[in-house]
Amino acid sequence: KWKYPIIGITLICMVVSGIVSLFLMDPVYEAHTSLVITQTQSEKQPVGSIEDMVNRMGDLPVVTPQSTVEQIKAPSILQATINKLNLDCNRRQLGAMVRTEQIKDTNLVRIIVSNKDPELAVKIANTIREEFLTHINQLNEQKLSRSLTTMQDKLLKDEEEALQLANDQLKQQKL
Repeated sequence: KWKYPIIGITLICMVVSGIVSLFLMDPVYEAHTSLVITQTQSEKQPVGSIEDMVNRMGDLPVVTPQSTVEQIKAPSILQATINKLNLDCNRRQLGAMVRTEQIKDTNLVRIIVSNKDPELAVKIANTIREEFLTHINQLNEQKLSRSLTTMQDKLLKDEEEALQLANDQLKQQKL
């Protein structure tokens, strides 16, 4: 008895949902790009000699896939992307278009961008990747610059101490 009304209502719902999705809803496209996160890690040892100091100072900040997932949506990276592409949106709107995920059991991070324009989605995904890499490179350069300054200061101090010691020994010999 209820067989035909149930089939009829199901068909009507399918037709209505098809019409809505085809004619009333805009399609949303997704573009994605991936980053490979590699890190050379050295064991932390106490700083004793200048060689130990050089080795320790040369260590770059640890970048893990988990930290990358969070850093990709940093305001500075999103703002740089907006500026580079001249996007007509703010960081919050761009952040809503972007998803990041770590691919399970790998050192890969995927950046996924959803947008109504497929070409723009690709440009945004690639630009976010580029801006993230630029950001990481700048952090590494700053760390290395600070390390170099510290090493130069330590070397200068050691040279002054050695010179003072040699000067003191020379005075002792003259007496």
